[in-house]
Amino acid sequence: MKCILNSGKRSVIKAVFLLIGALAVPGAAVPQQATFDKMNVGAEVRNIEIETAGEVTVLLEKSAGSLGVEDLKYEQADFYPVTATVSGDTIKLKIAGNKTWLRSGSGKMRASLRLLLPEGKNIRISGGSLKISGQVSALALKLSAGVLTAENMQAEVGGALRIDGGVVRLDATVNNAASVKVSGGAVSGKLRVPETAKLDTGRRNSKLKVYYIAGQGTLPGNKGR
Repeated sequence: MKCILNSGKRSVIKAVFLLIGALAVPGAAVPQQATFDKMNVGAEVRNIEIETAGEVTVLLEKSAGSLGVEDLKYEQADFYPVTATVSGDTIKLKIAGNKTWLRSGSGKMRASLRLLLPEGKNIRISGGSLKISGQVSALALKLSAGVLTAENMQAEVGGALRIDGGVVRLDATVNNAASVKVSGGAVSGKLRVPETAKLDTGRRNSKLKVYYIAGQGTLPGNKGR
């Protein structure tokens, strides 16, 4: 299934994609699997917002002009819906974004996927428990979750990078960002940033180690630039 977004349309365009897998078998150990096809994304789209629910592991991949969900595996859901809504210059992609879609009494839904993201957009990814790795190239990037883990993540950001969560664990490299802000209740790990970036890691994040990409020393995590 593909959706090509045409420029020049003033009316609100809504493209809703509903992906339904087979019914979950009670007690089954093997997760359900499905694939969500790519959407071609034109220059008129500036913002991409990804909302997830449950415990979600995401492998980010840069894509030339397309948005897609691939290698999708999930469990603890009777059926797994993925919806993409296009309104004006914004695409909103929801992955199990409605709690009523989860099977009652089955516990938290778990999912893993590859997320293909077009370059040069404002990207926001949010969730309850979110684990992110891979590569992304964005005009601006915001990551937020109750529990946020970024492992082996490489982000090329033209403007601002914002990371926020209740618990944040980082092992990430940021290239070309104009500004980097990290906030949360408990933040730890390693963050590599351009030496020219305006940096704000808050006053309580003493367990976060921030390094210059050029290798010019270590910045204390509780001091910004």
